[in-house]
Amino acid sequence: MRGDGTIDEQEVAIVQKIGAWMKVNGEAIYATVPGRFAAKARPSTMLRRSRRRVFNEGKIKLGVDDIRFTTKGNVLYAIVLGWPTKPVTIKSLGRTAGLLNGSIADITLVGGAEKIDWAQADDAVTIQPPETKLFDEAAVFKVTVKE
Repeated sequence: MRGDGTIDEQEVAIVQKIGAWMKVNGEAIYATVPGRFAAKARPSTMLRRSRRRVFNEGKIKLGVDDIRFTTKGNVLYAIVLGWPTKPVTIKSLGRTAGLLNGSIADITLVGGAEKIDWAQADDAVTIQPPETKLFDEAAVFKVTVKE
């Protein structure tokens, strides 16, 4: 902040980008519960403190190899921390992982109109990257689970 309390144009641009992303992807944030696991989280992104997991994300650069999850009802949101240009593989969503309370009915891109190709195997789910890029910062895949 400047001495008079105003913020510069660069700061305004950052806040506007966050607002635009939240307008499209807010359903994966508001009224959700953090996921029970983080896919492909690099060991350096996590610290152990008093029996609870704390993310240390300010000290390293995160990207498409890092995925965070939120849940709401029978929906799991996979938030890929970067825009994928190659298939996204999520081992924690494989049939034998046992982390879902049911099977996957569909996977869609939040805010996207195109059909997303995906496949679930015993060891992982593979999601093909969308052709249309919505944001640089993160893509949100909506995983609908049938119970």
